[in-house]
Amino acid sequence: MTEVAQGLVHHEEAILAAFLELPVAIAILDCDLRFVAVNEAMAVVNGLPPGEHVGRLATELLPGLDLATWDALRDVIATGRPKTFLVRGRTPTSPPSLRSYAFTGIAPPASTRALSYVAGSQEDGGSSQAACRT
Repeated sequence: MTEVAQGLVHHEEAILAAFLELPVAIAILDCDLRFVAVNEAMAVVNGLPPGEHVGRLATELLPGLDLATWDALRDVIATGRPKTFLVRGRTPTSPPSLRSYAFTGIAPPASTRALSYVAGSQEDGGSSQAACRT
């Protein structure tokens, strides 16, 4: 474990506060693409309260997103390699036009591959807001 990782272990409250408060939309998904947790920014992007995400399949909750999104996430989980990809589609709060999001998928080491993380930014009409940690 690196020194940085060791330091983080002792600062769980700060990490939780960052997860909850950052204006970056973050989600944690399990290997089946079920939501484990989302922060408020992700809930706003998806148009549903954080609690309505937990335990639900991402494909069920966000059926308007391009199917390539889920393939990209599965690839990150399977390989453990980060991957940046573009997501297009609609969420419950989307305008009638399609939205586009840039994401980077990140998976933890194979020994802890129970969760994968995706972080990214939303490119929507010039505004920029971070998107999902899987």
